Amino acid sequence: MIKVGDIIKHKAYMDVAIQVLFTSTNPENEEIIIKGVWINQGQIQSYYINAYYINEFVERTIQKSQLPNWFKCMKPKSKFIRNEEWKQL
Repeated sequence: MIKVGDIIKHKAYMDVAIQVLFTSTNPENEEIIIKGVWINQGQIQSYYINAYYINEFVERTIQKSQLPNWFKCMKPKSKFIRNEEWKQL
């Protein structure tokens, strides 16, 4: 479902998304644990927010019931992800 390299966002995220660097699933409750970096979707071009310099990586636990609120970019290598197609997880 979610794999390393994917770009995902919650439906409430207006300007940012997360590029996934690590993912695992808790076998007991099926929660998905992700770690990644922030990406600003931009107005002309998307860009990484300086997570490497400020050491602020994203860590999220996504409950199975919340999966419909998360979306995955279908073209994660695009230079402008805001205008790309996003599919519900």
